[in-house]
Amino acid sequence: MLPFFLRNWFALSLPLAVALAWVIPDLGSADGPLKTSITTKAGVALIFLIQGLTLPSTALRQGLSQWRLHLLVQSFTFLVFPVMGIVLDRLAGGWLAPDLRLGFLYLAVLPSTITTSVILTGMAGGNTVGALFNAVLSSLLGVFVTPLWVAWLMKASNQQQPLGPVIAEIVTLLLIPLVLGQLLRPVCEAWANRQKKRLGILSSAVVLFIVYAAFCNSVKQRLWTQHGLNVLLPAAGGVLLLFALAVLLTEVLARAL
Repeated sequence: MLPFFLRNWFALSLPLAVALAWVIPDLGSADGPLKTSITTKAGVALIFLIQGLTLPSTALRQGLSQWRLHLLVQSFTFLVFPVMGIVLDRLAGGWLAPDLRLGFLYLAVLPSTITTSVILTGMAGGNTVGALFNAVLSSLLGVFVTPLWVAWLMKASNQQQPLGPVIAEIVTLLLIPLVLGQLLRPVCEAWANRQKKRLGILSSAVVLFIVYAAFCNSVKQRLWTQHGLNVLLPAAGGVLLLFALAVLLTEVLARAL
């Protein structure tokens, strides 16, 4: 069993991070001693700095040119997944609480999570460059596309969020560390190649810290105790169903193409 645990330590540690948030939420809350409102953002920047250090420049340039891959990922994120959420809502939305039903629709139109996309792709031995590019691109496109989907779903488009701060944060936390890592790579390429496995473990540990901080804030806000099993169980079941359908559709479509 030891090789299994060593290979899957990240996935097995995710429930531990959530459990730790239940036990000591004050430590990881936004106003707690760890100052997670700041340190989690620094962690995201660190992950992309590591990506810049460990990715060969030639692979990064080749990855940027894979427009068919990017078109597939973005189409799935902002078209296929929202349609899937709407269809499931029409089939089963009547059995859900109104807020939970709206939450699932909102989940279906959100862009990809950046850090987790990159880390899990790297751990699986997949196309890290493709995941990196599409994670950043989906966040930029999500600034424009997600509000349009939400406005259409809610039949109201009279509220707009300022785009400047969102784009500035994406550039500061993602693009600048990635470019800095690429600039540093010629100087420390040999070191980065030797330490690639350790740097990958560090990136995964940062993601666990971000998950811990997020659940600390939700526990502090009593989001879990305010709702009973009649909300939590359908939420968990719906998320698992969406996940399974998304994985199945992605694999079938990717193989077909």
